[in-house]
Amino acid sequence: MTYNQTHLRPNAHLIEANKRYPHAWKLIDKYIQQYHNNWPQWCFIPTEAIFSSTPIPLDEIEISFMNLPILSAWRATQGVYRFDPDVIEPLWDSSIKGNIPTDVLFRMPEWCVYVETGKRDLGNGIIMHGFFACLDLAMDLPSEKSEWLNILLDLELGRNGRDALSFYSFPLKISAGVSLTIEELISIYMDDKGNAFFPRDPTLWKEPINKAFAQNFCDNILPRIFSLLIYLCSENAEYRGTADNTTPSKYPAPTKTKNGPRFFPPSKPAVWDTAWRIGASIRSYREKSTASNENELGRVKRPHIRRAHWHSYWTGSLESERSILIKWLPPIPVNVDSTEDLIPTVRGVE
Repeated sequence: MTYNQTHLRPNAHLIEANKRYPHAWKLIDKYIQQYHNNWPQWCFIPTEAIFSSTPIPLDEIEISFMNLPILSAWRATQGVYRFDPDVIEPLWDSSIKGNIPTDVLFRMPEWCVYVETGKRDLGNGIIMHGFFACLDLAMDLPSEKSEWLNILLDLELGRNGRDALSFYSFPLKISAGVSLTIEELISIYMDDKGNAFFPRDPTLWKEPINKAFAQNFCDNILPRIFSLLIYLCSENAEYRGTADNTTPSKYPAPTKTKNGPRFFPPSKPAVWDTAWRIGASIRSYREKSTASNENELGRVKRPHIRRAHWHSYWTGSLESERSILIKWLPPIPVNVDSTEDLIPTVRGVE
């Protein structure tokens, strides 16, 4: 494949899926026209809906068919998120340990996002270029296990550079009204008793060497993927598009047609420069730093990204009973220009 502004890697995967399943989008459109009000707005189309709308017997469905729910959700808005190079590495190395709630994932800027990661060597000749992420509703499962996060890795395999997609699904809640932490989410994925989608990924679990690779992936790569997703879910996350695209379209309304509501995809992907002001401020500071004032500047911390963390603080007057509140702060810039305008905050989801 070749890639440019209008033929990016995610768009190329969409084209390949269209060649393999030429009638898929029509089937999906038809299902949405009939049932689109039967699931929450944050879900473009449930995975089960696509399985139920296809005439292909389940035992004959190829692994690649499972990618269609995610690709169809991305096809509706086609957002590509490209982090500033001076921000993505600190974010990539940020810790997600502790009480970082999965609820923040419901604030993704679109039904499905594609995040460029740069070329990341995962070992065994596997290179990751990015990933898709979207929320899903498993309608045939108990209500306390109905919400899922689907991630589709964009991989380059082996010396021949063959492109492939690898599917993962994560349960967001294990009991009604109780939110998992992201750290717990990753742990549950590795437990086949806690993951209803565990048997659906035979390419990972068929051989012990693959399971060992998957364990390394979950321990070392998944936390970094979630760190990038958490930033996208921050209320003040920065996106810069073209003149025609100033903000991600989130959940665009369908167009009314004689056959019912239909989502018409954009003609090309929308590339969003992400965290660009933070990166520009960091570079500006570096340019102003010279050897002559190094000693003076040495007493002040250089610009950097503070890792995501929980922050506790007391409320109430000193004369009355006080209470402690806890708030989660996503990765924020320290000692950069206009930090007040750049700090992303995450608010609770009703």
